[in-house]
Amino acid sequence: MPLAAIRRYAELVSHGPGNEKDRLTLLRQHRQHVTSRIGQLTECLDLISYKVRVYEDHLAQGTASQLWTASPVPGNE
Repeated sequence: MPLAAIRRYAELVSHGPGNEKDRLTLLRQHRQHVTSRIGQLTECLDLISYKVRVYEDHLAQGTASQLWTASPVPGNE
């Protein structure tokens, strides 16, 4: 959670009861941000995993010198 949001949340908590809806809004916004970031990181991990498989396959087949040739990445055609 960004520092400004943590400060705002702490401020709301320190004011006591009556602002629970505002706190919930902050938490929901943070959850959405984290969910979005997880999606982005999952896409990055998928691409890295693909590249690892390509390298492993080339090394296993003795064709590592072909790693410098252009080949399409799945989903980017």
